[in-house]
Order: sequence, then structure tokens, then C-alpha cells
Amino acid sequence: MIDLERIEGGDRNQPFYQKVMAVGSFLVILGVLLVALWGCSVSPTTDMTQRVSMSEITLTQADNGRTIDIWVGDRLDVNLRENPTTGFQWGIDQNNDEVLRVEGAEYISPTTSPIGGAGQRTFTFIGQQSGTAELRLKLWREWQGESSVVERFTVTIQVHD
Repeated sequence: MIDLERIEGGDRNQPFYQKVMAVGSFLVILGVLLVALWGCSVSPTTDMTQRVSMSEITLTQADNGRTIDIWVGDRLDVNLRENPTTGFQWGIDQNNDEVLRVEGAEYISPTTSPIGGAGQRTFTFIGQQSGTAELRLKLWREWQGESSVVERFTVTIQVHD
């Protein structure tokens, strides 16, 4: 260890002492940063494409026309406003079941609206296998056929392995 007081005569205001202290402080800070960064590093054997957990993605009417990327096993919920008391209900018009499996559909009544108010239809899908599914939903009166469609919802779902 260098005895700075002996070398410089004990005067800590001299430039040599100030330079040594500045360099020493810099080295300590650099060492702390390197240790922190080393702790955050990824080992070369880590597969960055492997996912740890499945995701839950929720779409609404604002997502109409979009392309959405999901992974195999991901859950996809599509929430659309619906008022079944008018006779109009959302239904699936087109889907690729091999890529995007239908888990179910559920209507949730409004909690604050008066009787007959609009609630929400939720369709649930699961990414089944890699590929593309064009998901088309329609708001219609099923017993009146295609001419009763008043609204459509379309998204392209790209499912990745």
C-alpha cells in the first residue's frame, strides 16, 4: 500500500493526492457497476426464444382490423359489447380451429345498466399450433340469416411456437 502522506509530505491539498483520490473513486464506482451488470447478464446457454409462462391477451372492438401475435398455449379473450334483448348476438363467422381453438363464449350482464342494457360477450380462444387464423365475428340475428348482420369484427391471429 502506498503511504500518500509520506510521499507527498502529508498535504492533502496537493494535486497528486487529489488525482489519486479521483482515480480511486472512479475505480470503485466502475467495479460496482461491473458487478451489477454481471449479475444481470444472460448465460450463453439460455434459450431466449423459450417462454416461461403463457399469456392472456384481451381484445376489444378497438382492435378490429389488427394483426395480433400470440404463442401456442396463450389465451385470447375477445370482449365485445352486446345487447341480446334486441335479438342481436355476436357469433363466430370464421376461424381456423387447427390454429386457434375455441374454448367458449359467455355473456356478462351489465351490473349498473337498467334492464335491457348492453352487456359484454366474451369469446375465449387458445393458441393451438403455429399458423395464421383470420378470426371473423358478426353481430346478427341468427334466425334472420346473413342479411341481419349489423356489425363485423375481424382480426388476424398469428400463432407462433
